[in-house]
Amino acid sequence: MVSVIMLTYNRESWIEKMISDILGQSFSDFEFIIVNNGSTDGTGVLLSKFAGADSRIRVITLDRAQTIGRGRNVGLRHAAGEFVAYVDDDDRVSEDFLGFLMDLQKECNADIAMCGADEKLNGRWGPQCMFEEKYILSGREAVTELLKRERIRAGTPAKLFRKTLLEKFPFDEEARSEDIHTMYKYFAEADKVILHGLPKYHFIRHGRNNSIFTSDFSKLTPEMLEEYLEVYRERADYLTEKYPEDKEFFEYTVWSFMISMCGKIEKNEVASCAGPLRKMKDCLRREQAALFESQYVTLEEKMELQRMG
Repeated sequence: MVSVIMLTYNRESWIEKMISDILGQSFSDFEFIIVNNGSTDGTGVLLSKFAGADSRIRVITLDRAQTIGRGRNVGLRHAAGEFVAYVDDDDRVSEDFLGFLMDLQKECNADIAMCGADEKLNGRWGPQCMFEEKYILSGREAVTELLKRERIRAGTPAKLFRKTLLEKFPFDEEARSEDIHTMYKYFAEADKVILHGLPKYHFIRHGRNNSIFTSDFSKLTPEMLEEYLEVYRERADYLTEKYPEDKEFFEYTVWSFMISMCGKIEKNEVASCAGPLRKMKDCLRREQAALFESQYVTLEEKMELQRMG
């Protein structure tokens, strides 16, 4: 029923915990596809050991390291399940993670089911999209929630997807941040999405996370920032074509991201991003009058715009 897909690269000291978490799930109708992304440490030996002991594990070994998007696409092509859950090799999940998501999916025949999550950073646990309520949403409603960045994280973990939806929009195999290119399309194209923010997925933050800049802003590079800016512009255009009645909100999300990034770059003194910072400020100054008239711009954002002049 479910294909769990995990991509791993040189995580010999991490993967045992996540593998054990998946094999210990209370929901048992799953296969566990692990894509060994050209590891050069003892990861391959460890994976062979686990695969030999449990037939639910299928290991796919790539001869050299590929992008995350490429690795996830390879895993999806080998998936036999009707639904797919992605997990990261350095995180943890609760024992009822898959069962919880499947129960949600069955409740309304959803294309996407999502649980809540928490995050361990510097030895402390904090909430990440945790809430008590349950929401059943249309695709239009769900993509709006995604863009609000309050109840839905953009990453692939903590979600269960209908496989046909993923197959419709393969991951970008050249991108640094593969999920931002496709996640909004999954939500926008879904008929039904169900969210229940109880924390069943547990993110572990450390210095080797692929998305480390989200918790350590000093790691942001101009290339990462430019990719986000380009994708968010494409996202607004794509969603406006599909839901033209929400055009103002989609446009606002592009400017809101710029306002947020300008503040964070300056606060964290990310000197390498001085070029993109100037370009974003120029854009925001040109749009300042329209932004002040927008129903979506917050008071804090207006204050930040005024500070920029």
